[in-house]
Amino acid sequence: MADNKNRSGFFFGVFCILVLLTLASFAVGNFELFVMQRTKWIVMIGISVAKAAFVILFFMHFWWEKSWKYLLTIPTTFMAILLVVALVPDIMQRRYYYSETRINNAAIDGAYLHSDLEQLEQDQVESAEDPSDDDLKVSDGAEAAKDVE
Repeated sequence: MADNKNRSGFFFGVFCILVLLTLASFAVGNFELFVMQRTKWIVMIGISVAKAAFVILFFMHFWWEKSWKYLLTIPTTFMAILLVVALVPDIMQRRYYYSETRINNAAIDGAYLHSDLEQLEQDQVESAEDPSDDDLKVSDGAEAAKDVE
């Protein structure tokens, strides 16, 4: 901020916007505004990104900086995108390589999406009794050795 203008009113306005965004985030998280949990998460992440952008732009004075701000933000953005592209396939495929013991002790699929965990566990017990449900494949070295022989 090289021009040394008094911007206290401006910064107070930005602070008020941040307070409103915080209240919006609280409302989204604590009230049933959305049917799907995933939608709630996406909205809360969007509000968090907006709050971070306000803090970076105005309280860290990036809005008034010259060209070096691009030297900081462009490589960081590139690395963030690269990290997501590299890790998402691994995260999505991780259960295909679990041992049988790990599958038995892992968290229930979709537990974070259901408010009634008891109903989910009952559904899982019923699906375990159904022998036609072969959706989950277990990769075990002993089974692979039998297949080779």
